[in-house]
Amino acid sequence: MRKIAILTQNITTGAFQSVAANLTHAFSSNELFMIEVLYIKGEDNSIEKSIFSPGTNFIKLSSRRALTSVLPLALYLIKKKPDFLISMPSYINIIAIFAKLISAWKGKLIITEHATMSGECFSEHKGELIMGHMHILAKLFYKYADALVAVSEDILDDLKFNISISLPVMEHIPNPLNLQLIKKKGALIKKLHPWLDNDGLPCFISVGRLAKQKNYSLLLKAFCDVVKKSEAKLIIIGEGYQRKELTSLIQELNLKNSVELLGFKKNPFPYIKKADGFVLSSKEEGFGLVLVESMIIGTPVISTNAIGGGPYSILQNSKYGYLVNNQSSKELTKAILSLINNEAKRTEFQKKGEARALRYEPAKIGIEWNQLFKKIM
Repeated sequence: MRKIAILTQNITTGAFQSVAANLTHAFSSNELFMIEVLYIKGEDNSIEKSIFSPGTNFIKLSSRRALTSVLPLALYLIKKKPDFLISMPSYINIIAIFAKLISAWKGKLIITEHATMSGECFSEHKGELIMGHMHILAKLFYKYADALVAVSEDILDDLKFNISISLPVMEHIPNPLNLQLIKKKGALIKKLHPWLDNDGLPCFISVGRLAKQKNYSLLLKAFCDVVKKSEAKLIIIGEGYQRKELTSLIQELNLKNSVELLGFKKNPFPYIKKADGFVLSSKEEGFGLVLVESMIIGTPVISTNAIGGGPYSILQNSKYGYLVNNQSSKELTKAILSLINNEAKRTEFQKKGEARALRYEPAKIGIEWNQLFKKIM
């Protein structure tokens, strides 16, 4: 039986908790694999183990920070000898490469990329010691990995042509999603919010960090024009450093009676399910998990054509949901109003969206990973 180890910083919260958990389901479809998840932050009793594949082992590296986890990871590789180590995100990839080099481990290291590195380094993380210089670190050290997997074609192209990364095996494999679990969580319908419980009131929703990358200022400007023609409401679920700025913008645009920043919700899926539409307004999105999550529970989606190509790869030029220019509030306004006024289009996107989401079932993504494993053995 071969052993797969998945390494990330935190599996108790955040996007990479979901990615790691969903990968365990993709790999568990192959009964020849034993799966271990390695993490740096959090305690074992705070892990939501039910979202991981049954039988997954959890190992906390004895380190408080990513930078000091190289030695504990190297010792793990020497002692446990996994056949494959899959690391995420970018800064954890560097940790994994250092550990591989000092341990002389003979297994295969697969690093993964979930965002366009050029965009990530020069916008959201500009000036940061590690992430702000990831493009340089990647050029120096990524060559020591055995394979690289990007979650979109655009990310892969960015690495190849903008960052000049070259490895023998570089492939695009999208993120898997535990679709059945999402549907189950979305079905936990109860009284959530007056706007969602009013059947005659159009209500849209967005979920994500309150950060520049998510471009909520564009969404608020678009919604300012929406409310001139509709009594629609907008709920934004999530927390982040832009809360104060966005609260001020809501007041400036006179949207305080139409938009609410609802804060973090551990289970946002019932809110998404009851909404008339989901809107993703990101500047950059390497994949867009929440788009697929919304589609599988029957909520039509609208997304900007974000840098990174994730929304485009999912929606295929407005085939499965509206895809609009990521700098055009007018296009975003038009798409939202279309979902409000065009019941036929809402129904079309609901049906097509649910069918499209099935492409990301763990078993299907697991087949693509198995093919990758065979290439690097």
